[in-house]
Amino acid sequence: MKIIVLIFILILSSCSDKSSKKEPPKVKNGVLDLSTWNFKKDGYLNLEGDWFYYWNKRVEAKDILKKGIPKGSSFIKVPGNWKGNDEKKIPATGYATYVLKINGLRKGLNLAMDSPRVFSSYNLKIINGPNIQEVLKAGEFAKFKEKEVPQFKRGKKYFKTRGNSLILVLNISNFHFRNGKIDSSFKMGLKTDIENIFENKLYKDLAIIGFLFFSFIYHVGLYTQRREAKDTLYFGLFCGVVCLRHLVLSYFISWYFGNPSKLIFEIEAKLNFITITLMPVFFGQYLEALFKNNFKSYFKLNFIIFWITLPLFLFFEAYIFTNILLLTSLNLVIFVGIVYVIFKLMFLSFKKVEYALPIFLGFIVLGIGVSHDVFIQLGKFFDPPEIGPQVVSLFIFFKSYILSIKFSNSFKMEKALTKELGNVVKDLNQAYGVIEKNNEELEEIVTERTQQAVDAKNKAENSEKEVSNLLNNMAQSVFSIERSGIIIPPVSQFSQSIFGQSIEGKNVFDIVYKDFIKGSENFEQVVFAINVIMGADILQYDMICHLLPTKVLIKNNENEIRSLKIIYSPILENEEVVKIMFVVEDITDFEKLEKEAKENQELSEIKVKRLQEIISNEKHRFMFFLKDVYSNYELIDNSIENEDWDKVFRSVHTLKGNAREFNLSGLSSELHLIENDIIKKNNIKEVCAQIKEKVNNYITLSKEIYGDDISNELKNSNSNTVEIEKKKFLDGIDKIKSIAISSGKEDILRIIKTFEFEKFNDILLGLQSIVKKIANSLNKKISLSIEGHDIYLDLRKTSMLKDSIMHIVQNSCDHGIENEGDIKIDLLERDDEIEIKISDNGRGIDHLKVREKAIERGVLTLKESDELNDEDALNLILIPGFSTKDIATEFSGRGVGLDVVSTNVKKMGGNLIVSSTVGEGTTFEIKISKS
Repeated sequence: MKIIVLIFILILSSCSDKSSKKEPPKVKNGVLDLSTWNFKKDGYLNLEGDWFYYWNKRVEAKDILKKGIPKGSSFIKVPGNWKGNDEKKIPATGYATYVLKINGLRKGLNLAMDSPRVFSSYNLKIINGPNIQEVLKAGEFAKFKEKEVPQFKRGKKYFKTRGNSLILVLNISNFHFRNGKIDSSFKMGLKTDIENIFENKLYKDLAIIGFLFFSFIYHVGLYTQRREAKDTLYFGLFCGVVCLRHLVLSYFISWYFGNPSKLIFEIEAKLNFITITLMPVFFGQYLEALFKNNFKSYFKLNFIIFWITLPLFLFFEAYIFTNILLLTSLNLVIFVGIVYVIFKLMFLSFKKVEYALPIFLGFIVLGIGVSHDVFIQLGKFFDPPEIGPQVVSLFIFFKSYILSIKFSNSFKMEKALTKELGNVVKDLNQAYGVIEKNNEELEEIVTERTQQAVDAKNKAENSEKEVSNLLNNMAQSVFSIERSGIIIPPVSQFSQSIFGQSIEGKNVFDIVYKDFIKGSENFEQVVFAINVIMGADILQYDMICHLLPTKVLIKNNENEIRSLKIIYSPILENEEVVKIMFVVEDITDFEKLEKEAKENQELSEIKVKRLQEIISNEKHRFMFFLKDVYSNYELIDNSIENEDWDKVFRSVHTLKGNAREFNLSGLSSELHLIENDIIKKNNIKEVCAQIKEKVNNYITLSKEIYGDDISNELKNSNSNTVEIEKKKFLDGIDKIKSIAISSGKEDILRIIKTFEFEKFNDILLGLQSIVKKIANSLNKKISLSIEGHDIYLDLRKTSMLKDSIMHIVQNSCDHGIENEGDIKIDLLERDDEIEIKISDNGRGIDHLKVREKAIERGVLTLKESDELNDEDALNLILIPGFSTKDIATEFSGRGVGLDVVSTNVKKMGGNLIVSSTVGEGTTFEIKISKS
């Protein structure tokens, strides 16, 4: 019984398929605004709310396309009855037009719609830009009963948006059902989402139909083998009727015949209502067969109702027999019958009548499901699924439990009879043997049997002694428990060492599981497992034993936490588990050694990787890296002192870029992770200390390769060169120029210029190794070429300009080029300015995506976005903190790179121009004045 309840709980917990998402927009006054809805992120939505409504009027989509939505409409809730709030004035039959306008869509979206339940015929068209498209249809819409063809149908349709809005025009008519209504919601979303909804519903329906049909065949087949078990026959017929009903409700009959037909519609409607009245008949007969003479009146009442209503269903049209008064009366009787059965089964359960309790529990679920469907038939709920077949499927589990009890009882009875018969035969044989023997032979037998008993006793004692010796020589705690959880002998001596006390006669929950919190999930799981396993067969043990923990943590007498490994083994008697043997081993020290070995191995691997990265640089090249490091250290310290957090971030960003340039990819990755804390401005001083620690790890390892004096060599790295602080050098140059100009020394000015300027082409060559490194990291094929004039630039500009170009190149590698492509840098010198173009042949920048991200990040409003031209939209990527990437990589996505580029170019008195074509590539053009 516990297994059945567990399966039942698991099935109930998996029934809900609704996922949590943000509140979807509703239709208000005939308009649905989707400007804030993202189908990709937020999923599909139901088109629910107040639609435009025109009673007894057919509004054509082509007229709306020409003249707009006509006036004189009212509003009506969808889904819902088409009478709306005007129940008395609007009749059940007729026709109407529903209209919905949807704004805020993106052009070019691949959308789809899923149809609801609509009674009893309709067609839905959409005005999509300049086009009209029919998307969904059921039956043949008409203004008169003679021309209308009703149909139960479900479908889906795909379309692509051609503008920012859609208009849905729904023409609906009803002359063949009790009332016209939209019983559930139209669903609209991306093609893949609607496809999943449609297929999931189809597969669920097929699974339930298959399960019910199998139950029908199984129970009827079981009855053919045991004719006295009439309860299985009636339960099988009950499953067959429910299966037929679900086949109708899932619209498989309409789907099979294809074209709409009044005959098929009437057959489906009749089957729908015939099965409603036939289910209580078979279920009542099932209860009567199971509980003799307890449900006879219930069965007779249902039988009478079935024969009274059957002629109505067979000889009248659906419009008549689906009348709300008839439905109300019929469903009221069903509901009263459900209440009666529940109280009757409750009474039988209290009297402990066999099978009453599981049937009572199952019928509560069944009654809830049927009551739910009754209210749906009465039109009290809209947009609900009918769950009757599902709860019948759940009820079958309880029925299966009863069958298992019956088979178990039959098996036990057969086994008991066989054993009793064997005992009788044995007693007779012994009696005849005694009679045939004389007293002398009897005495010899007694003597022989007595000796055998003594030998057996001695053998048992020796065996027990051997087992005890074996257990006491094991370095594990070995013991067994009975059903109550009490530890019983034999118990190995090592148990005292593990648990610090004698454990025999104590409860396992006070010894092994003593540190489990009572009432916690772990504790209840162990209690449940032991209770279910004890008395079960080996198959059930194998199904449940995984719930027993194989590792537990306990505190010893010294309050130390010890780790115990547990192996469980069942002890069987008459094919039932009567005891569980525990083999417990203390693995605390082993786990500690294993952890230390793993940590040492990881540290060794990290050190080897760092050494490989360092040794890939020659000594003099690595010293250049150290020079940049110490320079940025100084900038970081000064910026922290001045609380200039932007400069701190940029210095760290530069350190990360330099590490990548010198093939120190591990250091670059570590610095990338730490950048997040600087962005949040969390304990910046501590974060900068961490950064220095990461960098110093590499510097320390470099001394193992290049020697401890590498820092001293940095200061005197080349006897042919003289190092001087850059600021001091440039200030000195400015003073000399000032003196030369005031004294008219042109020759001195010419010499000074040779110190002030350096060839920018050579400086850019280092970017080629960076591009190669990024391409390998991103698994792409990217080439970089540098062409154009030889350009000489002021030392004050080269470093700043190089960093700017490096940011652009990184963005091209990460954002622009998808798998394979080229990046080109063109250098052009004019009379009064220098022009640098950085272009790639990648995917280009989508200005629509830029606008969308800008709105999402609050940079501008939807109205402001519409007013921007494409060039202004592209320039949004230069705003500080802006990025179109959702996840920052090591190379881009922080929203910092292009901000730095724009800032640096403006500081140099230049301009930055961005141009891009989707699918062709992007170009950044930097223009700087020579003066």
